[in-house]
Amino acid sequence: MGFAGGGGNFGIVTTFTYRLHQVGSIILGGMLIWRSDDAESLLQFYHKYAAGVPEELTTMAAFMTAPAAPFIPPAMQGKPSVAVVGGYVGSIDDGKRIITPLKEFSSPAIDLFTEMPYVALQSMLDGMAPAGIRNYWKSDYFEALNDGIIHTLIERFEEVPSPMTHIDTHDLGGAT
Repeated sequence: MGFAGGGGNFGIVTTFTYRLHQVGSIILGGMLIWRSDDAESLLQFYHKYAAGVPEELTTMAAFMTAPAAPFIPPAMQGKPSVAVVGGYVGSIDDGKRIITPLKEFSSPAIDLFTEMPYVALQSMLDGMAPAGIRNYWKSDYFEALNDGIIHTLIERFEEVPSPMTHIDTHDLGGAT
């Protein structure tokens, strides 16, 4: 990446180099959703789990309000939930084996992990931030999803002002 700067912490990207990686049209992807009561133990497990997965799997854990959608049981709709969303771009069989520990740790209330087109995974969460709403984003980086951070995330989600508010934790792997 090249930069040209004018001083004062201002810069313009003048070149950008990136590498493309072949991804099949069908991948293993989706979302597992648990009731928010399971958030602490799930995130403790998730932190250890995500540290050991291959780079073909990308995941994120998210606090959200379960939508009124056909795939959500009526008793969970509108209720605080925690989900793990992910996509595996290797062989489907390997992906199923790698995802199994998440499913076996604590049975999710909803299992939406399946074979799907890559583009379906890319648009899966679009309904969480539909066009026309006023979005406000904040972000930060932390080295580990430790107990203190997990407790803070749980406490903050209990105070969200809207069912459209969600808290996402993206596992970015070691390279970043």
